[in-house]
Amino acid sequence: MLDIILLVVAVIPGIVLMALIYRHDRIEKEPIGLLVGLLIAGAFSAVPIIFVELFFDSVLSAVFYTGSVTYILLENFIGVALVEEAGKFLAARILTWKNKSFDYLFDGIIYAVFASLGFAILENILYVTGEASFFDALEVGAMRAVLSVPLHCFCGVFMGFFYGLARKAASEGNTAEKRQLLAKALVIPTLLHGYYDFCLSIDNELIELSFFVFVIVMYIFAFRRIKTSSKHDERIKQSNAVGYTSSEHQGNYTQNKYMPNTSATNRNTAVSVPASQPLRAPYMPHTPWRCYTCGSTNTGNFCTCCGSKRPVN
Repeated sequence: MLDIILLVVAVIPGIVLMALIYRHDRIEKEPIGLLVGLLIAGAFSAVPIIFVELFFDSVLSAVFYTGSVTYILLENFIGVALVEEAGKFLAARILTWKNKSFDYLFDGIIYAVFASLGFAILENILYVTGEASFFDALEVGAMRAVLSVPLHCFCGVFMGFFYGLARKAASEGNTAEKRQLLAKALVIPTLLHGYYDFCLSIDNELIELSFFVFVIVMYIFAFRRIKTSSKHDERIKQSNAVGYTSSEHQGNYTQNKYMPNTSATNRNTAVSVPASQPLRAPYMPHTPWRCYTCGSTNTGNFCTCCGSKRPVN
């Protein structure tokens, strides 16, 4: 009975965060099978991650003194943070990058968060059930519910934000921008995760204070990113999902979820449009515009580098 209680304590934080993120997917819910697959893939990524972490730790221990700042930095930022975030990133990319359901920017956040929480839930179960006493396990479970599990979730939020933008850049044929955004999707969560672990590994009052400030600020920015990305979600163009029929050159197309009428009865209704009549937005490609904040050139409604909104013409 006590084991069941501990299992529930370990799993509930991840379920609550999954429900929170899933609720913000407003335009189109993702397939349950795909989300379950991401959870399982994220959990199974822990197996190779453990071996890589042990190997990296053995190498570091042979080169550096385990109490040195250099050892702690490398261990936390590379041996733990980079390895774990890379495992979750690969799990999400392998399952979703070419999936036809990946058709909105917010989908990237959904995918990265579910893969991250799959890993976090398994890790939480191992930590909570590994304690010697029931009350120690409850204490560990409570602490991890407000710190460690949300860390994995919010690292997934930032990962998924850039992951979705990278998928959009790829759909537009912008290879250089895609690579930059994919790099950000891995590097930024790694830095957040690494600093979190580094603060917990250093016995210093100033660093401990910075840790709590860091956690609060990260939580605020993560929640803002979730709400903003959900509110301003944007379609990702896909050649096999636009819905054109074989007689497109004659002006016929198939109405689907990307068109103004998205009701279930009309989603697959063929509509005839005169060949001379241009399709209305959002089907016509956006003209390039320069971001007034960072100076980068974009084609969508938001800057892919800093997130600023496209200026009104």
